[in-house]
Amino acid sequence: MRFILILIGGLSFFLAINIGAAAMLGDEQLGLIAYKQAVGFFFGFWLAWITRTM
Repeated sequence: MRFILILIGGLSFFLAINIGAAAMLGDEQLGLIAYKQAVGFFFGFWLAWITRTM
């Protein structure tokens, strides 16, 4: 249950980074937006894994 909640939080963080990057950069530089998406998803997954192993 805790793993699912943290994973949802990580996905929310992922979406926040995506929206922030899109608002900041416009529709150009899609590579940088995709990079920020990957970083946000990895960070959310890392948080979920650490919380699960605790």
